[in-house]
Amino acid sequence: MAMELDLSKFVDDVPKTYTKFRIPSAFYLFGQRYEVKWRDDLCDKEEAVGQSIYREQRIDLQKNNVIVTRKPSQIENTFLHELIHCIFWELREDELRPNEKLV
Repeated sequence: MAMELDLSKFVDDVPKTYTKFRIPSAFYLFGQRYEVKWRDDLCDKEEAVGQSIYREQRIDLQKNNVIVTRKPSQIENTFLHELIHCIFWELREDELRPNEKLV
């Protein structure tokens, strides 16, 4: 029996139509507060659907729109992928952090 992770008491502005796994608008990682921002232009400007901005402690995710449409599982995977990059950043694992095959 699968359990759905309910973070509703911790989340305020997550686009609820995107995914059952509620991606938080902010979270703590090793005592550091990270924010999650949904962007309309990430694919256009960065040619990516997600990115980690380490020094600003932020994960940016591409919103679904007319040009970019992704399944909820793809959005979840993108968030978790960027989260792993942030974990390696906080652990100072500079050799592992950029390893896209590992992440």
